[in-house]
Amino acid sequence: MALTDKLTAIGNAIRTKTGGSALIPLSDMPAEILSIETSTGIPVETLSYNQMNEHAGGYYSEVTYDPSDYTDSSITDYVISDDSDESDSKPSGATIQIPSAGTLTVTDGKRSVSQAVSAGSFTIYNVTPGNVGSYVVRNSLDEVVAAGILKPTGGLRMLSIPRMFNVRDLGGWTCDGGTVKYGMLIRGGHLKNINASDAAVLHDFLGIRAELSLMLESEENHTASPIGADVDFRRIDGPMYTLGSGGWQEEALRQILDYVMDSVTDNKPLYFHCYYGADRTGTVAFILSALLGVSQSDTDKDYEMTCFQSGTSTDSEARRRNESEWRNYMAEFSVYPGNTVRDKVVYYVQSLGITIEKINAYRAAMINGTPGTLTNLAGSVSVTNTLTGATTDNSDISAIKFQPYRAKIRPAPGKVITGVTVTMGGTDISNQVFSGTETIFKHAVSYNLTDCYATENPIRKAVVNKECFCCQIRANAGYTLDGATVSITMGGIDMSNYYKDGTIQIPKVTGNITVTVTAAESASNYNNKVPASTDGNGNTYNTPLGYMDGLRLNSSGGTVGYSGSTVTGFIEVSPGDVVRFTGVAWNAADMANVSDGENCYIHFYTAAYAQQNIALRNNSTTLTKEGDVYSFTIGSSSTKYIRLNGIGNGADLIVTVNEPID
Repeated sequence: MALTDKLTAIGNAIRTKTGGSALIPLSDMPAEILSIETSTGIPVETLSYNQMNEHAGGYYSEVTYDPSDYTDSSITDYVISDDSDESDSKPSGATIQIPSAGTLTVTDGKRSVSQAVSAGSFTIYNVTPGNVGSYVVRNSLDEVVAAGILKPTGGLRMLSIPRMFNVRDLGGWTCDGGTVKYGMLIRGGHLKNINASDAAVLHDFLGIRAELSLMLESEENHTASPIGADVDFRRIDGPMYTLGSGGWQEEALRQILDYVMDSVTDNKPLYFHCYYGADRTGTVAFILSALLGVSQSDTDKDYEMTCFQSGTSTDSEARRRNESEWRNYMAEFSVYPGNTVRDKVVYYVQSLGITIEKINAYRAAMINGTPGTLTNLAGSVSVTNTLTGATTDNSDISAIKFQPYRAKIRPAPGKVITGVTVTMGGTDISNQVFSGTETIFKHAVSYNLTDCYATENPIRKAVVNKECFCCQIRANAGYTLDGATVSITMGGIDMSNYYKDGTIQIPKVTGNITVTVTAAESASNYNNKVPASTDGNGNTYNTPLGYMDGLRLNSSGGTVGYSGSTVTGFIEVSPGDVVRFTGVAWNAADMANVSDGENCYIHFYTAAYAQQNIALRNNSTTLTKEGDVYSFTIGSSSTKYIRLNGIGNGADLIVTVNEPID
């Protein structure tokens, strides 16, 4: 007898026993056979029930949202006001009567789960809508005491697991070419409190073989799935209500989607969750559903269904589509190209580096029906190869945007690979993408020197590969290398240990060198008399400066306005003192020839602040110049004070008495 004839005979036998007339799919035959164990005279009942509940079922079938209008939400019309009533969060289930204690076995297609039960009422949950399941109760003597057929209905599959909350199947929604498959992706809250019975429901009845935690390790610190030893586990800190602007958020989403798609295409039903199964889980569920072509109205509804668990009495509990978090999240997708939310999400997911082939494989594994194959929505970019003495194994002149591009470069006979530069969008990305061996002849040297200089003239701008690099750094006048900030890198690696006392000596150069030195300001070892100069009454002149800009001294010793000039107060001196000054300009190289009417003077005063004379000629004083420093000696026995004025700023003027200016 052919296999098809044998299956037909089995189907006919089942219909004879049950009195039914409908054709029986092969997948439903085990449940049908279990349901006809009537040798003990136990009647077999058929229970049809909604795998949602009254409130959720009404919301599912009656509400349709306008994706262009996020001002309204209907969820509060369906969630009961008493949040403590579990009837809102649980599916309706199938309530059975158990005549005596024993073991209950519930079968859903190829999967079953058993548990000990007591006599009385018991409600069965979690059978897949549209499937024909069954239940059998056996007493301690292994006698069948109750049996029945389970025929759950309803568009969605709300799940009930005692120590878990907000658990539901992502399947059931209408999508491209059919409906989302049940049993492949289950969303919900954390697993911190589950026991062996809960784990058996997840593992044996729902068939979970992969777990994705979107939580921080501090929230849930297990490193293997509590569902079962053969369940794959990943923890990826999931972003919430945002796509981010790069960095960890986009990388986290890429890893999340990669893991989910790999699990689904490997036929490993996956449970993904955060703490409450609402926010982080909701944002990921949206992307996963939108990729399948679930409408924006239905993805909004899937998000809001958390309210059947949390209630809507406060904003912290409610998850409404018209609240700013979800509204802003939808707005982030709106900027991407595409006429539908599916296309916009596909473009975004491609921008993360996930290929259109992987997206199509995920869709094929997740959809009951004929979803159709999506084409690349990200577009292409041009590829230009400029090769001299080398060839490439990739002659493509374009590449898919956001997707990997690979090429092997080979040197022509007698050549070596050198001078490799890879740019993308005008930006040099060679260090990130080139992984071969490049023969480098020279390495660049760059300098960032502040208040110091390199003594070589001209300074070295390049070094031959594997040769030494030597350089002398010297501080500018008024600065020192003691306490200088020094950074020397080679190929991005710190090489500052090759610096000492202004000398850099790297024995073998293998990368580009960057020399960064900032000299420290030298501490003065003299006493500048300008800030302490007085006004003739014992007070600091122009407190607290000791000088005043925009003035000059006239022939009688009075101050008059003069742009660009500066004047000190009275500086105390004694006969024989050597006075040095710098920081101002003078109109004559030989101060002995300075005449009245010039703009720069040295004025001499008695102890009573009476002016003796101007400049130096009447004091038989000779002015000496060394570099930028002028000096003279006080010759008159009656001179007690001097004042200076010159072209410049008083802040730059230095005057010492019997102290050199370094």
